[in-house]
Amino acid sequence: MAAARNTTPKVKGKSALQAEERERILEWVEWLRLRTGETLSDLAEHAGLSSNTLTRLKQREGALLDALSTRMLCEYTGLPGPELYKLGPTSGFVEEASRFEAGAPGVDAAAAAFVKLMTKDRPDAAAWVLKTRALEGAGYMLGDLVITDARVQPKAGDAVCAQVYDLRSGSAEIVFRMLEPPYLIAYHGDASLRKPLLIDNERVIVMATVTECVRLRR
Repeated sequence: MAAARNTTPKVKGKSALQAEERERILEWVEWLRLRTGETLSDLAEHAGLSSNTLTRLKQREGALLDALSTRMLCEYTGLPGPELYKLGPTSGFVEEASRFEAGAPGVDAAAAAFVKLMTKDRPDAAAWVLKTRALEGAGYMLGDLVITDARVQPKAGDAVCAQVYDLRSGSAEIVFRMLEPPYLIAYHGDASLRKPLLIDNERVIVMATVTECVRLRR
């Protein structure tokens, strides 16, 4: 009679799981570095961490990043964390802006007043908070509050808001780029942003022109 085969799955040990977690975090940190264009030291410091947090993480064997530090990096960059960043939208873009909600908890009163003034009697105007560095070369920084207006016809050299569609899934992502007809161009050195987007009014559609910008206090 044949002996019964042991079908119990092999459980990974603590050291193996720690090594996998470290590799996952290091890949994410490198993605953040490339996405923001900052050094590891600047990225850590701007997120409110010690300037050597990420360099120490990379250099020290077995070092891991705690949950609070991970969240602080996400809050600063506006980018997804290590669990989500590889999932991404089907069109290949992370969310590049979020709608500004004047009545949301914690919203700066001066910023809300600015938006109210700039959008008064402008039914096609909208307020956004940038979550991208794609326009840094043109002076628009991560976290800036911008007003877009669909009634303003953009000219070459204008910053615009556009939608990029994935025709297979039907999903769309908002992007902010500079208009250089017939393309949308990122003014940033990040290779993932650098590829021009051809405006074909099917996959890539210009939605509105950026008309005002204000830098929010942090």
